[in-house]
Amino acid sequence: GRYRTGVHTLVAWAQATDGRSGTARTTVTFANRPGRRPGRRRHRPPLARLTPTPVPAAVATPAPVPAAPATPAPAPVGAGGVQPPPLQAEWQWELSHPLSLTSATDMGLNAKTYAGAPSAPPTVFDIDGFDNSASTVQALNRAGDYTICYIDVGTAENWRPDSTQFPASALGTTNGWPGERWLNIAPGPDLHAIEQIMTARFAMCKQKGFEAVEPDNMDGAENSTGFPITIADQLSYDEWIANTVHSMGMAVAQKNFEDQSAALEPYFDFVIEEQCFQYNDCSSLAPYMAAHKPIYEAEYSTSPASFCPAANRDGFNSVRFDLSLNGLTRIPCR
Repeated sequence: GRYRTGVHTLVAWAQATDGRSGTARTTVTFANRPGRRPGRRRHRPPLARLTPTPVPAAVATPAPVPAAPATPAPAPVGAGGVQPPPLQAEWQWELSHPLSLTSATDMGLNAKTYAGAPSAPPTVFDIDGFDNSASTVQALNRAGDYTICYIDVGTAENWRPDSTQFPASALGTTNGWPGERWLNIAPGPDLHAIEQIMTARFAMCKQKGFEAVEPDNMDGAENSTGFPITIADQLSYDEWIANTVHSMGMAVAQKNFEDQSAALEPYFDFVIEEQCFQYNDCSSLAPYMAAHKPIYEAEYSTSPASFCPAANRDGFNSVRFDLSLNGLTRIPCR
């Protein structure tokens, strides 16, 4: 995740045959991304924490760590039985605090579209995997709502109950948000430890009843992490995330990293994207549009009247949210 300003400077294209799937993989290497701010993290450490939710032990042995970046990526795990969110639906994104089922604001009720018409209540809820209880998730599920588990897969957040499990060698530079540092997902011992932690986190999502996972900060290779993470390293890690989540019976979103949509679309079930209308790169999501996969898109500072007509035309589930994702601002395009 990230906030962005400025433009991308393209310096190289590389294409190689993907030995795992037998398909051609095209990767894009960027240099001088002056506007790519590190790490879109909106969920701030609260001033007072409740007793942390215990993180269950890993339920499966993590996938083998590739010996070198050149190791071909695994073929996509079949998502049979995994239900993605609806292709078109109203959604609520609440990460600043645990969701209150009795709060009209938290539940996104009484919202009006950008055109001023009443909007249908949200039926898709993207909420923090640690901060929300199983009872909250299951209440949403019983009501027929779709639940997405927010998990940070690319940075260590020092307020999480499992934060001390990350090796010191795996902690890189700050991503610009208090208490967060990039993780070293390049092949090696650090990656093996990180995968074990993430496996346990995904198992927590499954145990609580979530139907899908939002893996945040899955684009470290495009940021200054303090580690020599290549695009190939990042793709391999992201594909491991998708396969692991699928193996637990949940759907998984590609979070941002839109430059690599062509490579990642076969592995992921839907998209959670930020500010693509503001930065004029929604076209990067064309592989998902062609595959008829859901696109859930958020804008923060752009006037809804300037992007909603295009969002509705293209079938995006676009909403104008407040940057803090606290529920106070929610203007759906439809």
